[in-house]
Amino acid sequence: MMPEKSKHWILYLMVLDMVIMAGLAGYVWKSGFRFGGSGEPAEAEMFASEVEKTETVAYANLTIGFAIDQPSDWKAEDGGADAQTGMGDVVFHPATRPYVDGQDPEYLHIRVEEAPLETLRRIASDPRGGNQAVEAEIDFSGEKAYLYVNPTDVGGLVESGGSVADTEFRSILVAHNGKTYSIYTQQYFLPEVRAMFASFRFVD
Repeated sequence: MMPEKSKHWILYLMVLDMVIMAGLAGYVWKSGFRFGGSGEPAEAEMFASEVEKTETVAYANLTIGFAIDQPSDWKAEDGGADAQTGMGDVVFHPATRPYVDGQDPEYLHIRVEEAPLETLRRIASDPRGGNQAVEAEIDFSGEKAYLYVNPTDVGGLVESGGSVADTEFRSILVAHNGKTYSIYTQQYFLPEVRAMFASFRFVD
């Protein structure tokens, strides 16, 4: 049987962990993460100068139901979509697709998922699957969405006074018009990727 003092310490550590995670999520929220949609999105404002420096072309996928402004020298690889369900995915990357540390990273991956939003939220936040992402509710293209960032990245940036926008990993889950979208990148520090996030819009 576990000693009473040990039980108290375990309970204390669990509560402390919950407080830390809640604080990180609050930091992400207060940093003003709003993407696309109406009004004056914070991300679009932050990277407006970078958007102006990048020549873009409009990309639209009517089956999946979104449009985005991609750099003119990038490629969009359409993985195909089901005309009835709208499920499918598109991967955006530089034309040369450079490797980073010997790996082929995800520059921007937009996908309509089969699973419902709440199921994907549980998976994304379940530490038993090795997931450590911090979830924060945001506005994304006029819809309530959920942003996921690496908590270790957030903590380091808080200590250094940096911006959460400088982390590489970014994942967003959002439901729109009966579909659940997953928008993911491992290269968020690139101005082109940030600008693409800011330009995302739903097309019904």
